[in-house]
Amino acid sequence: MDQCFQLNMSKQKIFLLYGLGGAGKTQIALKFIEEFHSRFTDIFFIDASTLETINASLKTIAMIKGIGQSAQEALQWLKCKEDEWLLLFDNADDPKINLNNCFPQCSHGNILITSRNPGLTVYSPSHSNVSDMEEEDAVHLLLRSAAQQITDSNKGTATHIVKALYYLPLAIIQAGAFISKSGDLNSYLTLYKNHRYRLLSQKPTQSHDNYAWTVYTTWQISFEQLSQQAQKLLQLFSFLHYQGISEEIFKYALGKWKEAEELRALVVEKYRNILGDEHPKTLRAMQNLAKTYWQLGKLYEAEQLGLAVFEKQKSLRGENHPETLRAMANLAATYNRLGRLQESQELELVVLEKRQNILGNNHPRTLFSMSDLAFTYQSMGKFQQAEELEVVVLKKRREILGGNHSDTPLFNEHACIHIH
Repeated sequence: MDQCFQLNMSKQKIFLLYGLGGAGKTQIALKFIEEFHSRFTDIFFIDASTLETINASLKTIAMIKGIGQSAQEALQWLKCKEDEWLLLFDNADDPKINLNNCFPQCSHGNILITSRNPGLTVYSPSHSNVSDMEEEDAVHLLLRSAAQQITDSNKGTATHIVKALYYLPLAIIQAGAFISKSGDLNSYLTLYKNHRYRLLSQKPTQSHDNYAWTVYTTWQISFEQLSQQAQKLLQLFSFLHYQGISEEIFKYALGKWKEAEELRALVVEKYRNILGDEHPKTLRAMQNLAKTYWQLGKLYEAEQLGLAVFEKQKSLRGENHPETLRAMANLAATYNRLGRLQESQELELVVLEKRQNILGNNHPRTLFSMSDLAFTYQSMGKFQQAEELEVVVLKKRREILGGNHSDTPLFNEHACIHIH
């Protein structure tokens, strides 16, 4: 970073610091500015969290410099001011923002960016990945933040603590702030293991750099940027050891769905031509094709075909027929994946009630319906209701089939997810 901003170039100098939330990107940027502020004629801080905060920061520059009250006036002023000014774009994490539109369009000036998004390297050939701290540095940071003496005994205890915190600077600073208040370095690790969420969610009352986020909020912000399916995948992976998530898992799960789509579409066409649209084999083939669409992420096609099958089954066989209920359950699963959770819940409640009345509470299809409904409750944030249903399902599976039956681990997994 130092070398990048030292270069004598006839173009704008841009440097990117990227890495996990809490890795210390902002702190590194501020430390650099503190040490080398004399190089720059003006230094401006831009809150790059959203387009609105970027514009607000630029408007502030315009007003401070007395050149106007708009973001565009600030950019125009910087464009015309051929000096060594520095713009710090902090927390530029949103991939939907085109940062280039927020830069002064000129061949001078300096721009420093901090972001969780490594994709921003397109703006800057000069960049650095801010990763975990070295153990010795992490130990010194903890003891300094905790206002503890650097003795051999304290260093040994601190080493265990920073290992538990995975050498993440923000987590270490928060731990140090807590220890400095309690004054007890030795008991922190036990306390952390028993009260991890509370400790990592607690923002220090006094912060040396006014950093506004805790470890959990920095993680949550990144997590919420993911699609619902990606969130669920990570939730499943949380039950695997981080060194045991192999490429083979993805290969096995991927399957040959494209080939299956072609074959199943051909089967549907043949059945329609030979048996007609309303024959049970045609409807089952259509249902299988809809499931394949679902696996391929072709959710609109899956919904349309699944809805057609459901309407046909209901018309031909009635609302209580097993095939009608199967079609309704599959349609509910598609609605869930589309994010139409209320519609999914409504269908699953109907399926569950009908299967309970027709098949009884202990039938495997009834239990699968309960588990499907629990999954939808979880997606809706109704974790208590999800847990209650899955505990019932797991108990019944064990009573009926035993703990070693091939289906029981599947329900164990569902229950663990909801309880977790």
